[in-house]
Amino acid sequence: MVETEGLSFSQTYCQNPVCTPSRCSFMSGWYPHIKGNRTIFHMMQPEDPVLLRTLKEYSYFVW
Repeated sequence: MVETEGLSFSQTYCQNPVCTPSRCSFMSGWYPHIKGNRTIFHMMQPEDPVLLRTLKEYSYFVW
C-alpha cells in the first residue's frame, strides 16, 4: 500500500544545534530553556505536552 497523503514542513527552524533539545522543542512547542531540555541528557517528562499525543487524542492516526 502506498500512501499518497502526508505533511511536509518546508519553513521550520532548529531551536537548538543539539538534536535532542531540538526534537523536544518541536514535539512540545516549547523553547529548550523552558523545561531545561538543553542537552541530550535532559529528555521530556511524561507530564510535558507532546504534539503526537495531542494529535492522537483528536483521532489522528499517529505512526
